[in-house]
Amino acid sequence: MMKIFRNAFLVAAALVLGFTSCNKDDVPPVSNELKAVSFTLSGSSTRAVGIDASGTITFNSGVLYFHDGTNIVRSYMLTTATSTYATGGNIINITDAEGGVIITNLPANISHVAVVGNTTTPLSGTIASVRGYVLDMASQMDSDDVNLYGNEGIGTSVGTNPATGNDLYEVAIEIEPVVARFQLTDITAANRAGYVNHIVSFNVDAIFFDEYFNDSNVWGATRTGFTAGTGTPAELVTYFTGGTAIYALPGTGPSSYNWDNVNLPSTSLRVAPASGVWGYNTFAGIAGDETTVPYIIIRLSNIVVSYDGGTTLDDTTYAGAQFLTIRGFMSAGVQIDEIVAGNVYTVGAGVLRFTEQDLRPQPKENLIDVDVTVTVADWNPVPVEPII
Repeated sequence: MMKIFRNAFLVAAALVLGFTSCNKDDVPPVSNELKAVSFTLSGSSTRAVGIDASGTITFNSGVLYFHDGTNIVRSYMLTTATSTYATGGNIINITDAEGGVIITNLPANISHVAVVGNTTTPLSGTIASVRGYVLDMASQMDSDDVNLYGNEGIGTSVGTNPATGNDLYEVAIEIEPVVARFQLTDITAANRAGYVNHIVSFNVDAIFFDEYFNDSNVWGATRTGFTAGTGTPAELVTYFTGGTAIYALPGTGPSSYNWDNVNLPSTSLRVAPASGVWGYNTFAGIAGDETTVPYIIIRLSNIVVSYDGGTTLDDTTYAGAQFLTIRGFMSAGVQIDEIVAGNVYTVGAGVLRFTEQDLRPQPKENLIDVDVTVTVADWNPVPVEPII
């Protein structure tokens, strides 16, 4: 399974460990109790492949941490505000960071660099408190504004800065999301393997995700708030209705859980969004701690079937709602048993095909499989060199 969003950003930091020079005229004295950092944020405007809904992941804001492996030693807010780091403040403008900034007078006990993007996390305390900061799914609903996190040790000296004779340290951080993304291109009534379609028209009322995690920590290693529709068949029908408690209408709650208010009639037996794809983000495990596969539940109405192509009066309209339940995903012929944060799972055009034999009056019955393409949304970070 390929990784998605990987290398979302390349954060390059060069750490200069100061030494007192023998020639004070050529090399200004630098305390060996302090470190200076050249920091460059790269990749925040590169197009991401495979995210059809909006095309990019944007680094809108974040925090840069320097820590000793346990405690946060120094932190800087990465924002669109004016930089104040040069005069002792804690703001670094994102545009400035893309061009490279030098941060001086950092304590010598710094051993790691961490970056959090697109959420608000504590500026002080322990790095564990940052990793443990709780996110909710409603804050991760867009394809271009998901939480990003990366942490890396400084490592050992990679050489000497020729301008000062100081030892040079570099670290590159992969900042990665804590969500996986599902995308659905269209829904089509058509023949599929072993089944002949007799549906001549239908409406899509709503598209739900089920069996998802409502909360995650910034690190992505802990997920809570597992939510799944349960109950009798009749209760399930009511449960998967637009505007119900945990599938709230857009603007009134966690709308990322529900593609609601679709209510689209089929055109040539196909329903598709007005543009792009239907997209959904869900908290997923990091590599080695994967998450189980969610359900996609599609609620349909006004389904008309005809066994002679609709040319006579034998057409039949289904009474009430009918459901398609997708529980299985195949990639390159292999069943996907777990999903991983950073992966984009796309159900391509014409792939989700169904017939009347697939319909059920209750969701979570007669589960069907669909093929997905696992695409690599690589930001292609630009190689950077430390600015000394």
